[in-house]
Amino acid sequence: MPVVRVGSVALLAVVGSLVLGGGAATATPATVAYVVIYSDTGDWVGGGTQREFDPGNAAITVYGSASDLDISLDGGTSGDYFDMEFAAAPGDVLVPGGIYTDAQRAPFREAGHPGIDIFGDSRGCNTDTGLFEVEDIATDSAGAVSRLWIVYQQHCEGGHPAVWGEVKLNEPVDVGATVAAPGIVRWPTTDVGAPNTVVPVTVVATGSTTINGVSVTGVNAADFAVRADECSGLPMTAGDACQVWLRFVAKASGVRQATLHVTDATGSAYNVTLQGFAYGGTTAVTMTSDSGDYIGQGQTWSYSLPHGDQIGMGGGRPYAGFGVNGANGDWWSAEFVPAAGDILVTGETYPNATRYPFNGSGPGLDVSGMGRGCNTLTGSFTVNSATFAADGTLKTASISFVQHCEGATPALRGTFAFRAGDNTPPAPWMIPTPPVPAPPPPPASPPTISGFTPTSGQPGTSVTITGTNLTGAAGVTFGGASAAFSVDSSTQITATVPPNAVTGHVSVTTGAGTAVSSSTFTVTSPPAAPAPVITSFSPSSGPPGTAVTITGTNFAGAPAVTFNGVAAVYNVVSPTQIQTVVPAGSSTGTLSVTTPGGTATSPSQFVVTGSPPSSSGFTPPPALTLELVGSGNLHGVLHKTTESIAATFRTNQAAQVVLSVARLGRAHKIALLKGARLAGAKLAKRQVTIKAGLDHAGRYSLRLILPRDQLLRGKTYVIRLSGRAGTQTARLNILCVLASLGARDPGTGQRYRPHH
Repeated sequence: MPVVRVGSVALLAVVGSLVLGGGAATATPATVAYVVIYSDTGDWVGGGTQREFDPGNAAITVYGSASDLDISLDGGTSGDYFDMEFAAAPGDVLVPGGIYTDAQRAPFREAGHPGIDIFGDSRGCNTDTGLFEVEDIATDSAGAVSRLWIVYQQHCEGGHPAVWGEVKLNEPVDVGATVAAPGIVRWPTTDVGAPNTVVPVTVVATGSTTINGVSVTGVNAADFAVRADECSGLPMTAGDACQVWLRFVAKASGVRQATLHVTDATGSAYNVTLQGFAYGGTTAVTMTSDSGDYIGQGQTWSYSLPHGDQIGMGGGRPYAGFGVNGANGDWWSAEFVPAAGDILVTGETYPNATRYPFNGSGPGLDVSGMGRGCNTLTGSFTVNSATFAADGTLKTASISFVQHCEGATPALRGTFAFRAGDNTPPAPWMIPTPPVPAPPPPPASPPTISGFTPTSGQPGTSVTITGTNLTGAAGVTFGGASAAFSVDSSTQITATVPPNAVTGHVSVTTGAGTAVSSSTFTVTSPPAAPAPVITSFSPSSGPPGTAVTITGTNFAGAPAVTFNGVAAVYNVVSPTQIQTVVPAGSSTGTLSVTTPGGTATSPSQFVVTGSPPSSSGFTPPPALTLELVGSGNLHGVLHKTTESIAATFRTNQAAQVVLSVARLGRAHKIALLKGARLAGAKLAKRQVTIKAGLDHAGRYSLRLILPRDQLLRGKTYVIRLSGRAGTQTARLNILCVLASLGARDPGTGQRYRPHH
C-alpha cells in the first residue's frame, strides 16, 4: 500500500486526489495525503503547469519541525521534483489556524516575517512574497511533523503571477465518502472582472461507480465557472480518474465563496470549497494621442481587466510605475516621480516634468510602449488619488498626464489607474494571526555511562564509551585526567587515554551533568623503548675529523653521540647505522650512542691519532626539512558530530617532532599516522600538543578530529610542526581556513584550503 513519509512516520494514504466509495456509504476512518501545486501563466516557478503529487505517483517526504518545515516531492503528474519550505518568523512556531502574511523567502526571512520558498524543476525565486494559512499541524513526541494542512500562495520577484495550492498530509478522511485534492481551491488575490487561471480538481474512484454530476453552489456561485466537466456520467472502476476544471472571475469586490458539489451513483458526495478575494476600485488605462504624436501614433488606447488585459503597479511615495500587457499583445509602461526630495500627494499637479530617469532635480515622467519612446520629453502629471501601506508601499493610485516628445506640440495624454478608490476590507485569510513563540527546549537529560572498551590500556589508547545522552559532551576524564575525545552519537564517545591518566573511573560531562562509570579503567605502562646496542664501528682509529660509521641496533631518535665523552655531530641514517665525525678535543676511548631507550657503549675503544685528515669523506647531516606535500586541499570528512581534516607532510630524515594545534574551542583527537611513534600527548585548554618519532625520511600523514558545532566559517586553524634531528631543527605551520560549512548537506563533506 502506498506510503508518504512525514518525519519518521509512515502514513496510510488514500490513493489519488478525490476518492468516491463504490458501495454502502459507511464511514471508515483513514488519512489522505497529497500536494497540489497550481501555477498562473507567467509564474516562473511552476511554468503555468498544474501539478498534483500523492503517494500513488510520487515520493513525499517532510523534514523539520513546527518552526521550519520542508516538503520534498519527487514524481507527480508531471514527473518532476519540487521542494516547499514553510517557516514561522524566527523564534516562533506554526500553529493550527495560524495565518502568515508578508512572508519572505524562507532561508533569508527577516525578524518578524514568516517564510515561504517553493522551487523545483531547476526554477526558483531570487526573492519572493506570499502568504499561507495553516489549517492543521501536529508533531510527534520527537517534534517531527506528523500531520499537516496548508493553503498557500507565492509570488516571485514582486510579480502578480503566483504558484499556489494546498498541502494535505495524514489528514483524517472518511473513505466511505468522497475526498478531494485540493479540499480548498483558493485563488490568489485578484481584481473585479479579471479572469483567473483555470485549474483542475481530480476525482479518483476506489470502487466501481458512476459520477452522477458536478455543480457549483453557494452565494457567489456565478463567480466560479465549470470550464470543463470530464466526470459527469462517467462510469469508473477503482483507480480511474477524471477532472473538473474551474475558473474564478470576481463579479464584485471582497470575499467570494462557493462550493463544488460532486455526487456518485452510491449517493456519496463531497464538497470542495472554492474561495477568492477581489480588490475593488478602478483599474484601467486610457490614452489619447494627437495627430503627429510619435508615441501614441494619433490613436486612442484603452485597457481594462474584464477585457483580459493585465495592469500592474508598483512604487511608493517618491515613485509610481505602471505596466500594461494587453490581451491583444499591446504593451505599455509609465513612470512618474516628483522633484528630488518631494513625494506624490493626492490632488497635486507636477508641472515642467522631463524624461525620467534623466529629469535631474525636477519632476519626471516617461510613458512609452509598443517599441516607441521619447529621446527627450516635456509634460506634466496630476495625482488624482493615491493610498499607501504602513511601510510606504503604493497601494492604489490614479495619475493623469500630458506628454510631448522631442519638444513637439502634439501630445499623448491619458490616465493610469490601479484600484483607484478601493477600500475593500481584506479576506480573513489575509489578516495575520498573532505570532506564537516557540516553547523553550525541554531540559536536557543527564548523561549515563553503560560501559567502555577496552577496559585497560596505556596512554594513547583509543577507548569507546557507551551510554545515553552523550550529545554535547564538554569533557571526558580517565582517573580525573582530561582526555581528548569525539562525540560519535548520543550513545557513543571515542576518547584517547591521556598521558597523565591513572587507573580510575571514567567520567563524561555535559550541560546536564556528569556521568561516572561504575567500573574503573586500568592504565598500563607503555612498553619501554628498546635499548640501543653498538656492535661495531669503522674505522677503529683516526685523528679528529675522521668520518666514522657506527653499526648496531635501536638507533632511532638518538639525541647524542660521544667519543670518550666528547659530543660529536652525527646523522642517524637508519635504526641500525649512524654516520659521525671524530670531534676536536676527543681522546682515545669508547663511543656512546644515547636514545630514548638508554645509552649504548662500544665494546672496544676508538683510538684517536695525530693530525686530522685533509678530508674526512664525511658529509655533514643535511638541514632537516619539513614541508607540506603538494598544494592539494585538506579534505574535511563529516562523521556525525565531528569533522576530520587530514594533511600530508614530508621529512628528509628521521627526526623527533612536536605537533601542536592552537585556536581550538575543544579538540577531540589528533594523531600522527603511517609509521609515526607516539611519544606523549598533552591537552591544554585551547591547544593539543603531541610528541612523536619519525623513524625514517619520507611522507607522514596527520589527522585532526574536531567537534563540528565549534567550527566557524573563515576561522583559521593552525597546525604547528617542530622537528629535531641531532643538532638540526625545522618548523612547519599549516594554516587551515574553513572555506564553507554546509549545514543542510552532510553528504557532501567540507573543504579546507591550506597554505604555509
